[in-house]
Amino acid sequence: MGCLRCGRETKNEEFFCMDCQAEMSRDPVKPGTPVFIPVRGDSGARKQPRRRAPSAEDQLKALRKQVRVLAALLAVAVLVIALLTVPAWKYLFEQRVLPGQNYSSFVTEQNADP
Repeated sequence: MGCLRCGRETKNEEFFCMDCQAEMSRDPVKPGTPVFIPVRGDSGARKQPRRRAPSAEDQLKALRKQVRVLAALLAVAVLVIALLTVPAWKYLFEQRVLPGQNYSSFVTEQNADP
């Protein structure tokens, strides 16, 4: 027989498993309150037991994995930015000939007047 709440197997033909009984005992129902208990049909389909919350160690492992992935992505992003910055820097600050200028109109350190 399965628990009506989570679907796990129960002992002694009980309606709820021990875990669900313990959880329900935290919020008791007043005596005399009508409670609807569904009729069990043997449909052949079993409910999957509820997944338990991951332990603190599992959560910590998952967070560490996320931090490693984010650190790797950050390193790749910094590398791409650095690789794109160098050609852009060179392009912006190189001396280019504009329309209407010739090469002799540029002032360089060698031919500058003191």
